[in-house]
Amino acid sequence: MISPQSKGLPVELSRYEFERLYAFVHDTTTRVNSIGGKQLQQTNRLHEIQETLDTHSGRLDRIEANQTRQNQKLEAILDQLRGAEPASA
Repeated sequence: MISPQSKGLPVELSRYEFERLYAFVHDTTTRVNSIGGKQLQQTNRLHEIQETLDTHSGRLDRIEANQTRQNQKLEAILDQLRGAEPASA
């Protein structure tokens, strides 16, 4: 059977069917807006987390650089101490 929609004919809706469709569209819109709001909250939270990770990454880089400098200083001291040791036979 060919439906009226496939022929491009106007479809008549009863008031009840119209109200049900309107309610369905309203509920769907409300849910989509709610999901969009949650996605925005999650996006904002992810940006905050990324900023925190960037901050910690910078701190770790500074710690690593400091450890490298300290290691170089300790190596220099160790070299001096080795030079001051009496030679073994």
